[in-house]
Amino acid sequence: MTESSTSPRRYLVAIFTEEEQILSATRAATDAGLPVHDTFTPYAVHGLDHAQKLPRSKVTFIAFFGGMLGFLTAGCLQIYTQGVTTPLLSGWPLVIGGKPFLPFPAFVPVFFELTVLFAGLSTAFGMFAVNGLYPGKKARLLIDGVTNDRFALAFDPNGKGFDEGAIASLAQSHHVAELAWVDEAPAGEGPRKTLIKLGMAGTLVLALVAGIWAAVNAPHHEAEAPVVAAPAAPIVLLTEAELSAVAADAAVIANGEAKFKANCVVCHGEKAEGKVGPNLTDKFWIHGKGTLADIYATVAKGVLEKGMPSWATMLPPADVKAVVIYVGTLRGKNVPGKEPQGEAVEMPTSATPAAVPAAPVAPAEPTPTAK
Repeated sequence: MTESSTSPRRYLVAIFTEEEQILSATRAATDAGLPVHDTFTPYAVHGLDHAQKLPRSKVTFIAFFGGMLGFLTAGCLQIYTQGVTTPLLSGWPLVIGGKPFLPFPAFVPVFFELTVLFAGLSTAFGMFAVNGLYPGKKARLLIDGVTNDRFALAFDPNGKGFDEGAIASLAQSHHVAELAWVDEAPAGEGPRKTLIKLGMAGTLVLALVAGIWAAVNAPHHEAEAPVVAAPAAPIVLLTEAELSAVAADAAVIANGEAKFKANCVVCHGEKAEGKVGPNLTDKFWIHGKGTLADIYATVAKGVLEKGMPSWATMLPPADVKAVVIYVGTLRGKNVPGKEPQGEAVEMPTSATPAAVPAAPVAPAEPTPTAK
Protein backbone atom coordinates (compact mmCIF):
# COMPACT_ATOMS: atom_id res chain seq x y z
CA MET A 1 0.00 0.00 0.00
CA THR A 2 1.47 3.39 -0.99
CA GLU A 3 2.11 6.22 1.46
CA SER A 4 -0.45 8.50 -0.19
CA SER A 5 -3.20 5.96 0.38
CA THR A 6 -2.43 5.56 4.10
CA SER A 7 -1.77 9.21 5.04
CA PRO A 8 -4.82 11.17 6.27
CA ARG A 9 -6.29 13.89 4.09
CA ARG A 10 -5.96 17.56 5.12
CA TYR A 11 -8.62 20.22 4.89
CA LEU A 12 -8.64 23.97 5.37
CA VAL A 13 -11.34 24.58 7.99
CA ALA A 14 -13.00 27.88 8.91
CA ILE A 15 -14.64 27.89 12.35
CA PHE A 16 -17.58 30.15 13.28
CA THR A 17 -19.57 30.70 16.46
CA GLU A 18 -22.97 31.66 14.96
CA GLU A 19 -25.15 29.82 12.47
CA GLU A 20 -25.80 33.04 10.47
CA GLN A 21 -22.04 33.35 9.90
CA ILE A 22 -21.52 29.84 8.51
CA LEU A 23 -24.72 30.11 6.47
CA SER A 24 -23.64 33.32 4.75
CA ALA A 25 -20.02 32.13 4.39
CA THR A 26 -21.12 28.83 2.78
CA ARG A 27 -23.41 30.64 0.36
CA ALA A 28 -20.61 33.08 -0.61
CA ALA A 29 -18.08 30.23 -1.03
CA THR A 30 -20.28 28.21 -3.38
CA ASP A 31 -21.18 31.33 -5.36
CA ALA A 32 -17.45 32.06 -5.74
CA GLY A 33 -16.75 28.51 -6.95
CA LEU A 34 -14.58 27.51 -3.98
CA PRO A 35 -14.44 23.71 -3.32
CA VAL A 36 -16.58 23.23 -0.19
CA HIS A 37 -15.95 19.76 1.22
CA ASP A 38 -18.59 19.74 3.95
CA THR A 39 -20.09 21.67 6.85
CA PHE A 40 -20.29 20.59 10.52
CA THR A 41 -22.90 22.00 12.91
CA PRO A 42 -24.19 21.04 16.38
CA TYR A 43 -27.77 20.99 15.04
CA ALA A 44 -29.55 21.16 11.71
CA VAL A 45 -29.25 24.63 10.19
CA HIS A 46 -32.17 25.47 7.95
CA GLY A 47 -31.07 26.41 4.42
CA LEU A 48 -27.49 25.12 4.75
CA ASP A 49 -28.08 22.41 2.17
CA HIS A 50 -29.29 25.02 -0.33
CA ALA A 51 -26.30 27.21 0.50
CA GLN A 52 -24.02 24.27 -0.39
CA LYS A 53 -26.09 23.69 -3.55
CA LEU A 54 -26.49 20.05 -2.67
CA PRO A 55 -28.71 17.92 -4.93
CA ARG A 56 -32.10 16.86 -3.70
CA SER A 57 -31.92 13.97 -1.23
CA LYS A 58 -32.55 10.51 -2.64
CA VAL A 59 -34.39 9.61 0.56
CA THR A 60 -37.54 11.36 -0.66
CA PHE A 61 -37.67 9.16 -3.76
CA ILE A 62 -36.97 6.05 -1.71
CA ALA A 63 -39.82 6.97 0.66
CA PHE A 64 -42.19 7.62 -2.27
CA PHE A 65 -41.52 4.28 -3.94
CA GLY A 66 -41.70 2.53 -0.56
CA GLY A 67 -45.15 4.05 0.01
CA MET A 68 -46.28 2.99 -3.47
CA LEU A 69 -45.05 -0.54 -2.77
CA GLY A 70 -47.07 -0.57 0.46
CA PHE A 71 -50.18 0.69 -1.40
CA LEU A 72 -49.88 -2.04 -4.05
CA THR A 73 -49.22 -4.68 -1.38
CA ALA A 74 -52.39 -3.62 0.46
CA GLY A 75 -54.41 -3.83 -2.76
CA CYS A 76 -53.12 -7.31 -3.58
CA LEU A 77 -53.79 -8.46 0.00
CA GLN A 78 -57.35 -7.18 -0.04
CA ILE A 79 -58.12 -8.65 -3.45
CA TYR A 80 -56.67 -11.99 -2.35
CA THR A 81 -58.81 -12.06 0.79
CA GLN A 82 -61.91 -11.36 -1.30
CA GLY A 83 -61.49 -14.73 -2.97
CA VAL A 84 -59.82 -13.77 -6.26
CA THR A 85 -57.84 -16.77 -7.47
CA THR A 86 -54.54 -16.33 -9.31
CA PRO A 87 -52.34 -18.92 -11.10
CA LEU A 88 -50.05 -19.02 -8.04
CA LEU A 89 -52.42 -18.40 -5.12
CA SER A 90 -55.91 -19.58 -4.29
CA GLY A 91 -58.16 -16.87 -2.89
CA TRP A 92 -59.56 -16.86 0.62
CA PRO A 93 -63.18 -15.66 0.39
CA LEU A 94 -64.74 -13.92 3.37
CA VAL A 95 -68.42 -14.85 3.24
CA ILE A 96 -70.28 -12.08 5.06
CA GLY A 97 -73.94 -11.40 4.43
CA GLY A 98 -74.64 -8.44 2.21
CA LYS A 99 -70.96 -7.60 1.56
CA PRO A 100 -70.39 -6.42 -2.03
CA PHE A 101 -67.56 -7.81 -4.13
CA LEU A 102 -64.27 -5.88 -3.66
CA PRO A 103 -65.74 -3.16 -1.34
CA PHE A 104 -63.52 -0.06 -1.60
CA PRO A 105 -64.40 1.41 1.85
CA ALA A 106 -62.99 -1.72 3.48
CA PHE A 107 -59.74 -1.20 1.55
CA VAL A 108 -59.07 2.33 2.87
CA PRO A 109 -57.69 1.46 6.35
CA VAL A 110 -55.42 -1.23 4.93
CA PHE A 111 -54.23 1.11 2.14
CA PHE A 112 -53.41 3.78 4.73
CA GLU A 113 -51.66 1.54 7.23
CA LEU A 114 -49.43 -0.35 4.78
CA THR A 115 -48.58 2.80 2.80
CA VAL A 116 -47.43 4.57 5.97
CA LEU A 117 -45.59 1.47 7.24
CA PHE A 118 -43.66 0.85 4.02
CA ALA A 119 -42.91 4.57 3.52
CA GLY A 120 -41.61 4.92 7.09
CA LEU A 121 -39.39 1.85 6.90
CA SER A 122 -38.10 2.90 3.47
CA THR A 123 -37.26 6.35 4.83
CA ALA A 124 -35.29 4.93 7.77
CA PHE A 125 -33.32 2.34 5.82
CA GLY A 126 -32.92 4.70 2.86
CA MET A 127 -31.34 7.27 5.15
CA PHE A 128 -28.91 4.65 6.47
CA ALA A 129 -27.98 3.66 2.92
CA VAL A 130 -27.63 7.20 1.51
CA ASN A 131 -25.97 8.91 4.49
CA GLY A 132 -23.95 5.93 5.67
CA LEU A 133 -25.35 6.31 9.19
CA TYR A 134 -25.49 2.58 9.76
CA PRO A 135 -25.31 1.32 13.39
CA GLY A 136 -21.78 1.13 14.71
CA LYS A 137 -20.20 3.69 12.40
CA LYS A 138 -17.57 5.86 14.06
CA ALA A 139 -18.03 9.61 13.65
CA ARG A 140 -15.23 11.43 11.82
CA LEU A 141 -15.34 15.04 13.01
CA LEU A 142 -12.71 17.51 11.82
CA ILE A 143 -13.13 19.98 14.70
CA ASP A 144 -13.82 19.34 18.36
CA GLY A 145 -16.87 21.12 19.66
CA VAL A 146 -18.96 21.02 16.48
CA THR A 147 -21.48 18.91 18.38
CA ASN A 148 -21.74 21.58 21.10
CA ASP A 149 -21.38 25.23 20.07
CA ARG A 150 -19.08 25.54 17.03
CA PHE A 151 -19.74 25.62 13.29
CA ALA A 152 -17.10 24.49 10.80
CA LEU A 153 -16.79 24.97 7.03
CA ALA A 154 -14.21 22.64 5.43
CA PHE A 155 -12.54 23.26 2.03
CA ASP A 156 -10.90 20.52 -0.05
CA PRO A 157 -7.40 21.55 -1.17
CA ASN A 158 -7.54 19.04 -4.02
CA GLY A 159 -10.80 20.46 -5.32
CA LYS A 160 -11.19 22.56 -8.42
CA GLY A 161 -10.81 26.32 -7.78
CA PHE A 162 -9.06 26.02 -4.41
CA ASP A 163 -7.45 29.35 -3.43
CA GLU A 164 -6.22 29.67 0.15
CA GLY A 165 -6.00 33.44 -0.06
CA ALA A 166 -9.53 33.81 -1.36
CA ILE A 167 -10.81 31.49 1.35
CA ALA A 168 -9.00 33.49 4.06
CA SER A 169 -10.45 36.74 2.74
CA LEU A 170 -13.98 35.28 2.55
CA ALA A 171 -13.74 33.82 6.04
CA GLN A 172 -12.49 37.12 7.48
CA SER A 173 -15.36 39.04 5.92
CA HIS A 174 -17.82 36.65 7.57
CA HIS A 175 -16.34 36.96 11.08
CA VAL A 176 -14.37 33.72 11.21
CA ALA A 177 -13.27 32.67 14.69
CA GLU A 178 -10.41 30.46 13.48
CA LEU A 179 -8.94 29.29 10.16
CA ALA A 180 -6.63 26.26 10.32
CA TRP A 181 -5.41 23.20 8.48
CA VAL A 182 -6.86 20.02 9.99
CA ASP A 183 -6.03 16.36 9.34
CA GLU A 184 -8.97 14.04 8.85
CA ALA A 185 -9.47 11.48 11.60
CA PRO A 186 -8.57 7.89 10.65
CA ALA A 187 -11.41 5.88 9.21
CA GLY A 188 -13.21 3.47 11.46
CA GLU A 189 -14.31 0.01 10.52
CA GLY A 190 -16.05 -0.39 7.20
CA PRO A 191 -19.74 -1.20 7.01
CA ARG A 192 -19.06 -4.80 6.05
CA LYS A 193 -17.03 -5.54 9.20
CA THR A 194 -19.56 -3.68 11.33
CA LEU A 195 -22.50 -5.62 9.88
CA ILE A 196 -20.62 -8.90 10.32
CA LYS A 197 -20.01 -8.12 13.98
CA LEU A 198 -23.61 -7.08 14.51
CA GLY A 199 -24.81 -10.27 12.81
CA MET A 200 -22.58 -12.44 14.95
CA ALA A 201 -23.67 -10.66 18.13
CA GLY A 202 -27.34 -10.98 17.15
CA THR A 203 -26.90 -14.69 16.41
CA LEU A 204 -25.30 -15.29 19.79
CA VAL A 205 -28.09 -13.39 21.57
CA LEU A 206 -30.79 -15.36 19.72
CA ALA A 207 -29.04 -18.65 20.49
CA LEU A 208 -28.80 -17.71 24.17
CA VAL A 209 -32.47 -16.70 24.34
CA ALA A 210 -33.52 -19.89 22.52
CA GLY A 211 -31.46 -22.03 24.93
CA ILE A 212 -32.96 -20.35 27.99
CA TRP A 213 -36.48 -20.70 26.59
CA ALA A 214 -35.93 -24.39 25.80
CA ALA A 215 -34.55 -25.03 29.30
CA VAL A 216 -37.44 -23.26 31.01
CA ASN A 217 -40.14 -24.87 28.90
CA ALA A 218 -38.68 -28.37 28.78
CA PRO A 219 -41.36 -30.92 29.75
CA HIS A 220 -40.79 -32.55 33.14
CA HIS A 221 -43.59 -35.10 32.93
CA GLU A 222 -45.02 -37.52 30.48
CA ALA A 223 -46.90 -36.02 27.63
CA GLU A 224 -50.63 -36.19 27.98
CA ALA A 225 -52.56 -38.32 25.58
CA PRO A 226 -53.88 -36.35 22.65
CA VAL A 227 -57.48 -35.30 22.94
CA VAL A 228 -59.55 -36.89 20.23
CA ALA A 229 -62.23 -34.58 18.96
CA ALA A 230 -65.71 -35.95 19.14
CA PRO A 231 -67.20 -36.77 15.76
CA ALA A 232 -69.55 -34.17 14.37
CA ALA A 233 -73.20 -34.83 14.92
CA PRO A 234 -74.89 -36.25 11.83
CA ILE A 235 -77.07 -33.90 9.81
CA VAL A 236 -80.73 -34.84 10.18
CA LEU A 237 -82.77 -34.19 7.04
CA LEU A 238 -86.46 -33.31 7.11
CA THR A 239 -89.15 -34.86 4.97
CA GLU A 240 -91.45 -33.05 2.56
CA ALA A 241 -94.37 -33.55 4.95
CA GLU A 242 -92.48 -32.03 7.89
CA LEU A 243 -91.55 -28.97 5.86
CA SER A 244 -94.96 -28.55 4.22
CA ALA A 245 -96.56 -28.45 7.67
CA VAL A 246 -95.03 -25.00 8.31
CA ALA A 247 -94.82 -23.77 4.70
CA ALA A 248 -97.59 -21.21 5.22
CA ASP A 249 -96.44 -19.98 8.64
CA ALA A 250 -95.85 -16.22 8.25
CA ALA A 251 -93.43 -16.07 11.20
CA VAL A 252 -91.30 -18.86 9.76
CA ILE A 253 -91.24 -17.19 6.33
CA ALA A 254 -90.25 -13.83 7.86
CA ASN A 255 -87.45 -15.46 9.84
CA GLY A 256 -86.26 -17.29 6.73
CA GLU A 257 -86.22 -14.07 4.70
CA ALA A 258 -84.12 -12.33 7.38
CA LYS A 259 -81.64 -15.20 7.54
CA PHE A 260 -81.48 -15.37 3.73
CA LYS A 261 -80.64 -11.67 3.44
CA ALA A 262 -78.01 -11.98 6.17
CA ASN A 263 -76.21 -15.01 4.74
CA CYS A 264 -77.25 -15.88 1.20
CA VAL A 265 -77.53 -12.67 -0.85
CA VAL A 266 -73.77 -12.47 -1.41
CA CYS A 267 -74.03 -15.53 -3.69
CA HIS A 268 -77.68 -15.61 -4.73
CA GLY A 269 -78.58 -11.89 -4.88
CA GLU A 270 -81.08 -9.73 -2.99
CA LYS A 271 -84.02 -11.19 -4.93
CA ALA A 272 -82.48 -14.65 -5.30
CA GLU A 273 -81.87 -13.82 -8.96
CA GLY A 274 -78.46 -15.51 -8.84
CA LYS A 275 -74.90 -14.17 -8.73
CA VAL A 276 -72.16 -16.64 -7.93
CA GLY A 277 -74.86 -19.14 -7.07
CA PRO A 278 -77.83 -20.10 -9.29
CA ASN A 279 -81.16 -18.29 -9.73
CA LEU A 280 -83.58 -19.70 -7.16
CA THR A 281 -86.74 -18.25 -8.72
CA ASP A 282 -86.84 -20.11 -12.03
CA LYS A 283 -87.84 -23.72 -12.72
CA PHE A 284 -84.31 -24.99 -13.29
CA TRP A 285 -82.62 -26.91 -10.47
CA ILE A 286 -79.12 -28.32 -10.24
CA HIS A 287 -79.60 -30.46 -7.13
CA GLY A 288 -82.83 -32.40 -6.83
CA LYS A 289 -86.26 -31.52 -8.25
CA GLY A 290 -86.91 -28.30 -6.38
CA THR A 291 -89.00 -29.87 -3.61
CA LEU A 292 -88.70 -28.54 -0.08
CA ALA A 293 -86.95 -31.75 0.98
CA ASP A 294 -84.40 -31.39 -1.84
CA ILE A 295 -83.79 -27.73 -0.96
CA TYR A 296 -83.33 -28.66 2.70
CA ALA A 297 -80.80 -31.36 1.84
CA THR A 298 -78.79 -28.91 -0.30
CA VAL A 299 -78.83 -26.14 2.32
CA ALA A 300 -78.10 -28.45 5.25
CA LYS A 301 -75.28 -30.46 3.63
CA GLY A 302 -73.89 -27.69 1.42
CA VAL A 303 -72.11 -28.04 -1.90
CA LEU A 304 -68.48 -27.68 -0.90
CA GLU A 305 -67.06 -28.11 -4.39
CA LYS A 306 -69.14 -25.08 -5.48
CA GLY A 307 -68.18 -22.96 -2.45
CA MET A 308 -71.47 -23.38 -0.55
CA PRO A 309 -70.89 -24.36 3.11
CA SER A 310 -72.96 -26.73 5.20
CA TRP A 311 -75.39 -24.35 6.85
CA ALA A 312 -76.57 -27.05 9.28
CA THR A 313 -73.21 -26.64 11.03
CA MET A 314 -73.51 -22.84 11.11
CA LEU A 315 -77.18 -22.09 11.84
CA PRO A 316 -79.69 -23.57 14.29
CA PRO A 317 -82.05 -26.19 12.79
CA ALA A 318 -85.01 -23.81 13.10
CA ASP A 319 -83.20 -21.16 11.04
CA VAL A 320 -82.19 -23.70 8.38
CA LYS A 321 -85.83 -24.80 8.12
CA ALA A 322 -86.98 -21.16 7.91
CA VAL A 323 -84.53 -20.41 5.06
CA VAL A 324 -85.76 -23.46 3.15
CA ILE A 325 -89.40 -22.43 3.61
CA TYR A 326 -88.59 -18.89 2.39
CA VAL A 327 -86.76 -20.22 -0.68
CA GLY A 328 -89.80 -22.38 -1.33
CA THR A 329 -91.94 -19.24 -1.59
CA LEU A 330 -89.65 -17.94 -4.36
CA ARG A 331 -90.19 -20.87 -6.71
CA GLY A 332 -91.84 -19.87 -9.95
CA LYS A 333 -91.42 -16.09 -9.55
CA ASN A 334 -88.92 -16.04 -12.44
CA VAL A 335 -86.98 -12.95 -11.35
CA PRO A 336 -84.67 -11.86 -14.23
CA GLY A 337 -81.10 -12.67 -13.37
CA LYS A 338 -78.56 -15.36 -13.92
CA GLU A 339 -78.99 -17.72 -16.85
CA PRO A 340 -80.75 -21.03 -16.12
CA GLN A 341 -78.67 -23.83 -14.65
CA GLY A 342 -79.61 -27.46 -14.24
CA GLU A 343 -82.77 -29.23 -15.45
CA ALA A 344 -86.26 -27.76 -15.86
CA VAL A 345 -88.75 -29.08 -13.32
CA GLU A 346 -92.49 -28.50 -13.11
CA MET A 347 -93.41 -27.26 -9.66
CA PRO A 348 -96.01 -25.16 -7.83
CA THR A 349 -95.69 -21.43 -8.46
CA SER A 350 -95.21 -18.76 -5.78
CA ALA A 351 -95.65 -19.88 -2.17
CA THR A 352 -96.23 -23.48 -1.34
CA PRO A 353 -100.00 -23.74 -0.87
CA ALA A 354 -101.23 -24.38 2.58
CA ALA A 355 -102.58 -27.80 3.29
CA VAL A 356 -106.23 -28.11 2.27
CA PRO A 357 -108.34 -28.78 5.36
CA ALA A 358 -109.97 -32.17 5.39
CA ALA A 359 -113.76 -32.45 5.00
CA PRO A 360 -115.57 -32.54 8.33
CA VAL A 361 -116.46 -35.99 9.51
CA ALA A 362 -120.01 -36.53 10.78
CA PRO A 363 -120.09 -37.62 14.41
CA ALA A 364 -120.77 -41.30 14.85
CA GLU A 365 -124.12 -42.30 16.25
CA PRO A 366 -123.96 -43.54 19.80
CA THR A 367 -123.78 -47.27 20.18
CA PRO A 368 -126.75 -48.62 22.06
CA THR A 369 -125.84 -50.18 25.33
CA ALA A 370 -127.48 -53.12 26.94
CA LYS A 371 -129.91 -52.30 29.50
